[in-house]
Amino acid sequence: MKSTEILNPNTLPDTLRPMARRDPMAFCANPAAPLLLLENPLFFNFHTVRLMQILRNENLPRWLVEHLALQRATCVQEAAQLHIALAGEATEPWTGRCRASASTLSKPWRANRWQDRLLAAQSPTTTRQQLHQLKRDGNRYVRYSATQRLISNAPKRNMEKA
Repeated sequence: MKSTEILNPNTLPDTLRPMARRDPMAFCANPAAPLLLLENPLFFNFHTVRLMQILRNENLPRWLVEHLALQRATCVQEAAQLHIALAGEATEPWTGRCRASASTLSKPWRANRWQDRLLAAQSPTTTRQQLHQLKRDGNRYVRYSATQRLISNAPKRNMEKA
């Protein structure tokens, strides 16, 4: 059973890594998990988008958030540093940081960082016109996501003969 295998501290790291990618919270419950990161700092070296998805979880243990704060990708570093496990609860001055990126939030498909444009391409609130702009983006991940969204949201044509 995989659910018990991910919790077993004797499970081999090669077996745990794909499980940690799929279910990071179950991986964190494994008593040997922090030791695996000490032994191999690249153990949690997943794609940037996956790391950002993992950081959305507010219940991540502090040791994992600290580890993710050392990642090469700037967006992962920033997200980890602002995570509740490290930064604590939001206080009143946090609104100033949000205003600084208001232009990115109002037009995310025009953001400077490709990660922000990728999130815009994946967002259900992005319009078809914006997706067509993102389809011509300089980053292949953004182009791919925008194209996939346009294909999946294409109007279905009735092929029945009258």
